[in-house]
This record gives sequence, C-alpha cells and structure tokens, in this order.
Amino acid sequence: RKTVLKTLAQMFSEPDLDMAARLEIGRALALSAGEEGALAFFLKALRHPETQVRGAALRGIGWTGASREMALLNSALQEGDLEIGRSAIAALADMGTPGAARSLHQALHQADEHLILPIARALANIPEGQELLRDSVDDEDFMLRRAAAHGLELVEQPWAKERLEKMAREDSEWLVRSAAEAALKTLEEREKTKVVALSPPQIDTLDWLIAWAATQGLGLGVGKAAVRMLLRAIVELSLIHI
Repeated sequence: RKTVLKTLAQMFSEPDLDMAARLEIGRALALSAGEEGALAFFLKALRHPETQVRGAALRGIGWTGASREMALLNSALQEGDLEIGRSAIAALADMGTPGAARSLHQALHQADEHLILPIARALANIPEGQELLRDSVDDEDFMLRRAAAHGLELVEQPWAKERLEKMAREDSEWLVRSAAEAALKTLEEREKTKVVALSPPQIDTLDWLIAWAATQGLGLGVGKAAVRMLLRAIVELSLIHI
C-alpha cells in the first residue's frame, strides 16, 4: 500500500500529465490515503510551481471534505489566476457544505466576470446554494441576476422554472431576460430527452406466470417460490434450453 501511494503521489506531481488523468489520480489518493494523509499531501502540493498541480491539489482538498481549510479555498478563489479560481470553485462545490455554499455566494458578488457563471453553476449543485441562487434573482446587480439564471438552469425543481419564467417576462435588463429564456429552453429540451429508468417487474405479479401456474394446478407463491416457478415455466415452455 505504501508503495502504491508513493507511486500515485509521484504521478500526481508530474508536470506533463494530462489534467483529467491528474484528477483521477488525486481522487484515488483522496480515497486511499485517509483524510489526514491525503490532506497533508494536497496541502504540500499547493507549493508546486506548476499551476495545474496546484489546481488539482485544491480539488483534492475539496474531496477530503476538510472544512477547516475553507479559508485557503476562499483565498485561492481570489488569487486572480482563472485556472486556480475555477479549481477553487470546483473544490467548494465538491465539499458541498452550507459553509461552502455561503463562500461561493459571497464570492459571486466580487468575482472576476469569467468566474461568475462557474460560481453560479457550482451553487446549483449544493442544496443550500440553490436557495442562495433563488435570492439572487432579485439582486440589484444585473450581472448577478444573469448568473442566477444560468445557475437555475441546472436546478430541476418547479420553483426554479417559475423563477426563470418570471425573469424572462419581467426583468428590466435584456441580458437577464435572454439568459432566462435560454435556461428555460435548455430545461425544456432536457425534459424531452429525459430517460425514465423502469424498475423490473416483480415476478410474483406477472399475469402470464400466474395464469400458467394455475394451469398446472399450482399457486405462484412469492419471493423464492415465485422465482422457482418462473424457472420451471421457462424450461417447460422451451423458451431456453438448460
């Protein structure tokens, strides 16, 4: 185990590693090293000269769920480097705590324009963040209202659709109305293409099997008895050869 963790740590810090692969290695470290061990490694990796390594380390801190490092993530969010900022946003979303939602919402009011939409979308993935987005649709800053519209696009709740419809109709800014209309269109398209997972039928409720068992002068039964009857019917009806 020690050898594997050492190898993963070395791979994580390779400068030329693809970012997607680096994040996968980081997830493996977060799962395998234990919270304290993984956190210590990711904190050390924040001193690496490569931006991608530092960004992946921020994601690692989010995966460990170490809420005591919230100030560090907030600081990274305000660092000024867009890649680091996006990593900090994703880390807070991964953490998913009410405190993380509040940090993201506070950052929404002072973030670089390139980070406003990622923050809004991150809030949509946290239950408490969704409530904060709900409040942001009435903010005085139209850029925040626009960001809230993009965030609500990811919230599949009736109230979110109602808010978007109101924004599309009544907001004083064209950019906000346009964002709300686009979000509503995305919601409608998603609804059309949504695949509903069907549960397999319960064996003891299959009408054809109940009828077949009756022709044999038997009751279907429930649970394992129904399974045995199904297997017997399959064999005797020659649906398959056993």
